Amino acid sequence: MGIILLSFLLFAFIISVISTVKIVKLILKKSIDLTYCLYGLLLSSVIFGIISLSYLIEGKAYAFSPMFRTVLFMIIVPYGVYSLLNGFSNDKVILFSKVVLLSILFSTISLVVFYGLGFDLFDILEVEKYH
Repeated sequence: MGIILLSFLLFAFIISVISTVKIVKLILKKSIDLTYCLYGLLLSSVIFGIISLSYLIEGKAYAFSPMFRTVLFMIIVPYGVYSLLNGFSNDKVILFSKVVLLSILFSTISLVVFYGLGFDLFDILEVEKYH
């Protein structure tokens, strides 16, 4: 299971690096302002809230489940959405794709910084943990 998790996390890390490089390029072009950043942070928070709510509804969490679920729905799926939306020329779609890209960056930062707090959150939410 550890090898699968490692490859999964490596894939998410590569996506995070690609997203960060794209965001830096957009910042240098002055295509991103504070509003985009706030929407990206809000989107990242909403996705994390939905993931936490899903664990609360289930009432249980397995040892590797939080890593797979959070990385999948906070980094990999949003990058897929960004990739799909990136080809459109509509201004609102372009705005949303930038917000999704920023959401990936904020999700990566939060997952790295708050890595150890995942199971502490389960204690607060009274979710059973299985190892």
